[in-house]
Amino acid sequence: MVGENVFPFPNRIPQPDPHATLHRVLREAGDEIERMYLRDFAEMSDQLHFTASTAQRKFTAVIEELFSDGVNWGRIVAFFEFGGTMCLESVNREMTSQVDEVAHWMTEYLNGPLQIWIQENGGWVC
Repeated sequence: MVGENVFPFPNRIPQPDPHATLHRVLREAGDEIERMYLRDFAEMSDQLHFTASTAQRKFTAVIEELFSDGVNWGRIVAFFEFGGTMCLESVNREMTSQVDEVAHWMTEYLNGPLQIWIQENGGWVC
């Protein structure tokens, strides 16, 4: 319908995404870590030799090692980079269903062991 308002609430101005700054900061930090440690992530991915039946165990082992002596924002960004690397490797190995599993494990870890630390250190607010 020509001239019809496309917004569900015509009297409201659409607001920008309140998490846009957080998303941008995480992307920038991830890009920097990827540039600095690209070779390390590639080697780690090659060394994992995971299959559908071993992926969760290997994911957990790497994440536990990553946070073995504490949590900081850099390690949380590395956590996202590792999860992304594992997802890409899953696709490369034609195990695309594994991508959803990795995302699920990451969500569980964020909502579990990392949640209190994140809240105590300012949360996800930039």
